[in-house]
Amino acid sequence: MDVRIQVGIDLHVAGELRTPAGPADTVHVAVPGGYYGRGYWQVRANGPSYVDTMVGAGHAVLTVDRLGTGDSSRPPSADLLGTAHADSMHHVVQALRAGEVDGVPYRRVVFVSHSFSIALALSPALRHPGDVDGIILTGGTNQPNEKVYAGIEAHFHPANQDPRFAGRGLDDGYMTSIPGARAGLFLHPATVDEQLVALDEQLTEPDVIPGYDTFPGVAEYPGITVPVLLVVGDRDVLFTGEGASDCTSAATLLAGERPLYGDGVALEAFVVPETGHSLNLHRTASQWYDVARDWALRL
Repeated sequence: MDVRIQVGIDLHVAGELRTPAGPADTVHVAVPGGYYGRGYWQVRANGPSYVDTMVGAGHAVLTVDRLGTGDSSRPPSADLLGTAHADSMHHVVQALRAGEVDGVPYRRVVFVSHSFSIALALSPALRHPGDVDGIILTGGTNQPNEKVYAGIEAHFHPANQDPRFAGRGLDDGYMTSIPGARAGLFLHPATVDEQLVALDEQLTEPDVIPGYDTFPGVAEYPGITVPVLLVVGDRDVLFTGEGASDCTSAATLLAGERPLYGDGVALEAFVVPETGHSLNLHRTASQWYDVARDWALRL
């Protein structure tokens, strides 16, 4: 079912809620990364999507368009440069827990993130205790490839200069990827065919990404008390390579990330082989879906 959740005065987040055939007390809030909408979680690259996998396990899944993207509100870009994204997700979680979305007061909430939305997963876990029961952080680590990031702006341009989005009435602060630029950043060719490359271009969204200084920093990570699952592709050019995280295995990823968290937090990791930044667009996606499903069922 399509949903529309009020998250502020004249602001709403749009999404799609899928539920299993039987009753569910757990819902996954699946939030896309930068320059993606809710479709990222619905991709069937080589089998069931993330949504299909979790619904099949008896959990509900709400995929959302963040503010500024898809069918959600498109406020002036300046209004999205602070904590608006994170605040909106807090409202979404609260609405689910209160039964305001589909009449079900969900007892357990799993926040599932990718890339930029990792910051949005950390915010409720740290700043709104009780919001979430677990967080899945995909497509990001605490040590990016600085050389790649230094040149990343060249891959983007104002969305209102792009014919795909000219009719949305966006101001100059909304950016989007230049056509044809995504594959080199987000995908690993060994496990992505031409159809998936084309699909990734279709999933492109305008976006406003605030500075990361508006979100929790690593100094706050010891305050996380809910279980955390980290998932990264071993060919993610944004987070592997010289000076970046060692993502050759789950053990090396954990070794790099574990010191940032409190001793008591349940921290697990999975590294998807032959996979780039946007994990769901690869034929390997089902590998991490299965890991995430089993992890979520243990919460």
